[in-house]
Amino acid sequence: MSKEQIREALNAAAEVTNEWLRQNALGLRLELVDQATVKVTVERFTRGARRKVSHWNWETFYYKQVKGRPAWMFDLRRGDQPVVMCLGTVRISGDYVALEYLERRKYARARGVALAASFQFALAVAGVMGLTQVRLNNPLNLKLARYYERELNMTPVRQAGSREVQFLYINVQP
Repeated sequence: MSKEQIREALNAAAEVTNEWLRQNALGLRLELVDQATVKVTVERFTRGARRKVSHWNWETFYYKQVKGRPAWMFDLRRGDQPVVMCLGTVRISGDYVALEYLERRKYARARGVALAASFQFALAVAGVMGLTQVRLNNPLNLKLARYYERELNMTPVRQAGSREVQFLYINVQP
């Protein structure tokens, strides 16, 4: 797939996810982040916090993991304020889409919605691109992995001889 085809697929997935957000009356909308908007989006995401909000440097993530690659970064926003950031990748050769990083701003009234909307977006990307699996890579801890397993009906894959979850996956129909 060309970069243009991937960009079109991501835009189509964003439209599908925004429709899902509207239907569920969640008051949020998804905006894809690009080179022109990454700096402002990250500043708005971290500005005005009672304490340091972000666990990760989202601007660095964009330039190292998204720009020029089959990947995406988006924010969920209420009005002009980003309240959730998400980064994911497309592995065409592996036939899957992976959610890599997800962060909700503290006090953002987006609890539960962040994961659901990100998962809807990943499902939409897989559907548009004809991929057969959605993965959630490297959950932070076992408690979070169990939550993803329960809420999204995903199957965990553990490292041999360990309780640590490497990733969770769900197969989808292309």
